[in-house]
Amino acid sequence: MNSITIVGGGTAGLITALILKKRLDVKIQAIVPSNIGIIGVGEGSTEHFDDFRQHLHLDVKDVLRETKGTLKSGIMFEDWTNKHSRYLHHIHSMWNIKLGLSARNYEYLMINNKGASCFAPMTLFHNEVGLEPSDRLVQYHFNTFKLNEYLIKLCKENNINIIDDEIVDVNLNDKGIKELKGKKKTYKSSFYIDCTGFKKLLISKLGAKWQSYSKYLKTNSAIAFPTGDQEDYNIWTLAKAMKYGWMWQIPTYGRTGNGYVYSDQYTNKEEAKKEIEKLLGKEIEIAKHIKYDPGALDKPWIKNCVAVGLCANFVEPLEATSIGTTIQQAFLLMQYLENYNQQSINIYNKQVSTVMENVRDFIQLHYINDKKTTNFWKDVNKVEPSDTLKQYMHVWKSGRLLKSTDMESIGHYNLFTLFKEDNFNLIAYFNGLIDTKLLRNSYNIVNKNLKRYWLENRIEGDMLWRNTDRTRKMSHKKYIQEIHDKN
Repeated sequence: MNSITIVGGGTAGLITALILKKRLDVKIQAIVPSNIGIIGVGEGSTEHFDDFRQHLHLDVKDVLRETKGTLKSGIMFEDWTNKHSRYLHHIHSMWNIKLGLSARNYEYLMINNKGASCFAPMTLFHNEVGLEPSDRLVQYHFNTFKLNEYLIKLCKENNINIIDDEIVDVNLNDKGIKELKGKKKTYKSSFYIDCTGFKKLLISKLGAKWQSYSKYLKTNSAIAFPTGDQEDYNIWTLAKAMKYGWMWQIPTYGRTGNGYVYSDQYTNKEEAKKEIEKLLGKEIEIAKHIKYDPGALDKPWIKNCVAVGLCANFVEPLEATSIGTTIQQAFLLMQYLENYNQQSINIYNKQVSTVMENVRDFIQLHYINDKKTTNFWKDVNKVEPSDTLKQYMHVWKSGRLLKSTDMESIGHYNLFTLFKEDNFNLIAYFNGLIDTKLLRNSYNIVNKNLKRYWLENRIEGDMLWRNTDRTRKMSHKKYIQEIHDKN
């Protein structure tokens, strides 16, 4: 292999190019038509973007400055359940380990029916950071368009050729893609990566089929709209339950990204807009209206072509999985691309399938709750869980927390899956799916000395929280503002 051509210049294509260029000594070019817009459904990342940042040795402050970004601790859920009106899904950083937030400490909090504020540092609820918060906060919010500009800049700095052209035809041979015909010229490479979004321009020619998740997930539409700068920057993405879905709100430097994810079986774009305007008390201007079928390709890699990003999979904006799955796909591809054969392709496709089923199950878990305010919420509660999720729910009902071994035993866990057992356990707890009485019984039979050790960890964590409260004096917005002032 001596050359790779990537078609598509959105986040997926550019991130994939950069990850592969860091590992492979091959010519990489990205065909990026200037007349194609950016979807920009979500402007948040999971912690996997920090893996990408470290892979490229990028400075956190440079990333925040260039992308007009802010820090993110997780997702703040509002009005998704009756018991917990507000909770933060935050378990991603190594800081939690320092705070004593092991699985056993989660268990201790759950059997005592603790509220949401006990599961994350209080400073996160106050939107305060320290002078160097990067070891604690490893997720980000971005201005999507500035992120795209930054990634193009990085590509050029890393000798990745950015070509302004539009592919109009794909010629095949027995090895897969022979060549790509653009409006300006014809392109030939050893390997091709399809990042053309919902068009699936290359991979569809090779026979890839879309596997819909609509049996499990009922949202299929979204409107996105910007609003002005916030008085303060939340260190989380807001996910607020609405009548027929949920609204996101993401703070970035100078503006706020918003959207409403809904099912068109219950409402439409116009009614969704009215519902948002009533909530916000002002008119909004819809920047994008997106229709989608949640799902993934049956085979993202066929012969000499692989599909990455929206082209390969899209579930929905909840939990900001699109950038995360792109990064995991690219890192996985990096492992298998050298001297690949059909066995490599089969392993890759199986691993990606596991990643996507993990995302599918985690997203569906959020909708299994006690909210029944509208027909939408009543109906999504009646949706039959996937077979995997059924097994997880059986574990919770039996009075114990999900373990990695549970996930491994049914083949739904690997190094590249986005969500691990702690993620599932936390959402299950807030959604009332864990039998905490039975959980207490299993906790009570644990050796007393071991429980004392866990409790000491927890006490040390509490002390560290309090010390952190004293040392974290800067507001999140001030921290971001100073990054730009020093530019």
